[in-house]
Amino acid sequence: MGGLRAKMKIATLRQLDALVGEQLMNEVPEVYWEDAHAVFRFETEQEALEAVKRMKMQLNLPRIDWDSMTVTQIKSYRPYSSDITALWAVIDKVSTSENPLHMRREKGEWYVSFGKYRECVSLSAPAATCVAALLTIGVEVDLDRDRVH
Repeated sequence: MGGLRAKMKIATLRQLDALVGEQLMNEVPEVYWEDAHAVFRFETEQEALEAVKRMKMQLNLPRIDWDSMTVTQIKSYRPYSSDITALWAVIDKVSTSENPLHMRREKGEWYVSFGKYRECVSLSAPAATCVAALLTIGVEVDLDRDRVH
């Protein structure tokens, strides 16, 4: 399980889910395309670009500079940090007799660790569990505690 990699700054639960999905769970994400204002969702980039061209011709849509509209690829992972069912998959993968899950709550914060690895703290038990699970594979996470709970 090697040494720790550089500490990764995480500002959203979506980023934490992506890190868990990609690095720990080896999940193949759902991929789709979104316009810059996150109003529309498309299966392919080509479909998105064609739709944006058609939309700028419609008068009843919001006043947006359609000529400068961009589309972005989105990779969506299971919500490990907020859905208990998805989180159990993480716990099942990481927790073993040599690496048992330890969890406690003190003064409104959750403290979670697996086996000999250090405790991770968050206002949310799932977020703390995800961070603790990542530590077991050498990925250290710095949660923005003001934004991620």
